[in-house]
Amino acid sequence: MSRCIPFARATCALLCSVLWGLLAAEAAGPIAQTRFDALVAAMAGDSPAARQLFADAALAQLIAANAAEVRRSSDEPARAGGWRRGTLSFITHLQLVRQQLPQVASVEIVREAHGTVRLIIGDDQVMLSAPRVSEQPAFEARVADQVCTQRDCVAAGTTIDEVVVAREQRMTGEWALADSAPPMYSQADGLHCVFENVRHLRLKQAACEAVTRELRLLEESLRAVLQHGGPLDWAALKVERGREGGRGGRSRVSYGASGRYFELDLPHLAAEPSVVQGAIPWLQTRLRGQRATYVITTPERLAYRVSDTD
Repeated sequence: MSRCIPFARATCALLCSVLWGLLAAEAAGPIAQTRFDALVAAMAGDSPAARQLFADAALAQLIAANAAEVRRSSDEPARAGGWRRGTLSFITHLQLVRQQLPQVASVEIVREAHGTVRLIIGDDQVMLSAPRVSEQPAFEARVADQVCTQRDCVAAGTTIDEVVVAREQRMTGEWALADSAPPMYSQADGLHCVFENVRHLRLKQAACEAVTRELRLLEESLRAVLQHGGPLDWAALKVERGREGGRGGRSRVSYGASGRYFELDLPHLAAEPSVVQGAIPWLQTRLRGQRATYVITTPERLAYRVSDTD
């Protein structure tokens, strides 16, 4: 009988990756947001040796992440005692599972309907959950990095993140400062941010680059929906804070009246729905392959927004 290893902090509200639920139903070959997502998708058709390699990397990073959390807990007396003993026991079990990995007859990598990634290693099951929800993306990136140092990951395909990064590497931005107009930070793909005043321009530039990156991620994700034959209802498009069961830190992007959605890392857009609504003409034009401009009246609070913490 299988044993399910619960994560020490029970943080299994993770990853409903970019287009899993939606594209699995509407087309074959979902587009992944990150390299980790792409690797997980590729594992279904890969060799037993490749799945063992992925499992070994995931277990190694899960052990390291929990060990770091134990070290961190020394500064948090409230988390000592039973929590510390439970986490150390969890780490010991993970080490044993990893040690026995070469002798295990089968390794499966399963993405659950709500997005959680689960390893099935012989009779053991391990949920790939970082100690803190906010650290899940970094944990997954480390797993992917470790796997890709030992195998060619090009075949996993280009992710949405990689597409956006490649676009941004070719772009520049600049400030327009004039006495007769509010300050505006402009970027080459037609996304411009207007602010109320010239105070804290470095913070405001960072905020503009953050929100425009999210708009590019949204654009590429919607392009993936269309490329895979999915219907897109612009009237239903909205970005909301993530719900329980979704990956920590990800927002829910609804794009169909019947409830179709995917999840994506869009914290700024989730906090400012007016920016998303104002972006619709820009998105529509870009998805037709044409140049477009969107001047974002950027709320001052975005420049001073503090990231969510656990």
